[in-house]
Amino acid sequence: PLIEAVAHWPQRGALIGLDLGTKTIGVAVSDPDRRLATGVETIQRQAFKTDAARLLAIAGQRQAAGFVLGLPINMDASEGPRAQSTRAFARNLAKLTDLAIALWDERLSTVAVERELIGMDMSRARRAEVIDEHAAIFILQGALDRLTAERSALLETISSLAGDARLEALAEANSTRSAVRMRSVTDCAQRWPRPRPASSRWRSRTAKTTVPLPR
Repeated sequence: PLIEAVAHWPQRGALIGLDLGTKTIGVAVSDPDRRLATGVETIQRQAFKTDAARLLAIAGQRQAAGFVLGLPINMDASEGPRAQSTRAFARNLAKLTDLAIALWDERLSTVAVERELIGMDMSRARRAEVIDEHAAIFILQGALDRLTAERSALLETISSLAGDARLEALAEANSTRSAVRMRSVTDCAQRWPRPRPASSRWRSRTAKTTVPLPR
């Protein structure tokens, strides 16, 4: 799966997208920042070792960090013979390279690409020549968009956690400052001289006197 393969890829580096057909292999590549997929070529399938050697050569030329291989899952999410064949190809390719290989759901990729090419008023013969390469672009771009969404969600979570941490730190700082101020006030109050009780002389001066009225 894509998310599991990400753990084995470096943060930067191109990815190679593959659309595995019975007669051809469409190849696409991303930029090192993994933002945009572009077509490379369509390989005419021969023996597995020959096909794998060409794919590894392309990966070396592009300094790729990994592969994204389209997995042809059925519409009901089940896997038929083509999906099993694709998994077998991925396992065999993994024995020849240390680059991690991700499998990406390619349902409707060929249909979507064919509609796009028809919309470009491309002839049937020309469509047959480039459809696998464009399907590889479609597959790889879908994986890149997913990776971008995952990065954005992760950054948002980190930002949120950092904001919460800042609020907690601010609250703790305010609490600490309040405690310091309270201690300062208490210390000052303890140092202030206590008020002395009024002297007897003062009390005699301030006490009310009673004057007898004349009869």
